Amino acid sequence: MELKTKKLDSMQMVRAIAMLMVLFIHLDAFSTRIFNYPVFSGFFMPGGDAGVNIFFVLSGFIIFYVHKGDIGKKVKFFPYLIKRFSRIYPTYWAANLLIIPLHFLLPQFGLGDEREARTIIYSLLLLPQYHAPIIHAAWSLSNEVFFYLMFSLAIILKFKRILPLVFLVLMGTIFNIFYSFQGITVFQNPFLNLIFSYHNFEFLLGCLSAYLIVKYNIRLKKMLLFIGSILIFSMIVIERFYGDLGALRLLGYGIPAFFVLTSLGAYEIREKLRVPGFLLPKVLLLLGDASFSIYITHQLFISGIGRVLKSLGLVDLIGPFAVVIIIGIFTVLAGLIFHLKIEKPLLYFSRIKLLSLYNISNRFVAKSFSKTV
Repeated sequence: MELKTKKLDSMQMVRAIAMLMVLFIHLDAFSTRIFNYPVFSGFFMPGGDAGVNIFFVLSGFIIFYVHKGDIGKKVKFFPYLIKRFSRIYPTYWAANLLIIPLHFLLPQFGLGDEREARTIIYSLLLLPQYHAPIIHAAWSLSNEVFFYLMFSLAIILKFKRILPLVFLVLMGTIFNIFYSFQGITVFQNPFLNLIFSYHNFEFLLGCLSAYLIVKYNIRLKKMLLFIGSILIFSMIVIERFYGDLGALRLLGYGIPAFFVLTSLGAYEIREKLRVPGFLLPKVLLLLGDASFSIYITHQLFISGIGRVLKSLGLVDLIGPFAVVIIIGIFTVLAGLIFHLKIEKPLLYFSRIKLLSLYNISNRFVAKSFSKTV
């Protein structure tokens, strides 16, 4: 039995936690570099990047859960693209409008290539590059865009027809993963590296999770949640001592995230789970809603707020730990403001306008066709 699509609060809370994990790792990195003080004692280095792996699994889950009914329906192709790309690009471009001018006004702010036309164009379009985009955290958005495009093929062509292409991509991905374990980079080209990234499997795990909870009544939900949470925490500890384990993150974070999302989604959909009205869940829901804005702006605000507080002498006055906590709070608040004042209006305006234009063009084409028949 298929269930109706509804907003899942548990997924928003997971989104918030994943975003906070990324925030912590960048706070730790900034504090270590600027204050010479690893505020979290390097605990989130590099394991805090698990937040990104969880994001990828969550994205696959959300896309399939929301658009499962669109698969094989050509009429849904352009509305799907409008909804997905309006979710990312307008807000992302607005963030770039804040950051790009800084690289021209303050050349020491970046690495130097941020003022090159090619870097600016590739960054704005989220095309893969040999180096990080201007907003460094936006590298993951290139993977998102690729996944959106792959899923769109299932909408316009039906899933069975794209199976050969999916199989080819996955075989290339397995090939890439196999050689990465031996320290060999198979695909030097950033486009090929994106197409055959192990993150493809994380997106698919998310899709599989959504498919399973919609189609079946999942049992052992508590066990899945417990095992998934323990495995994620264990992988963070392992990477704390052994460093970034590369494609092994698929096993250490991707599969455990699949367990966690399947458990939470099954609870909320099948058993009518309700998020308690306590302060922490409400804060996590708010942060989940604002997670995209916080994610793409947090490095700018961490750097800007941190340097201002350092110039004011607060590090010597109250200590680096207290300063980092203040930086974190103000970074989140700034991201929330960006979400409320920029992201939400832009998302509403761009999505409504583009869908309206699409509907108008459809009616115009239909009327023109009827006159010629």
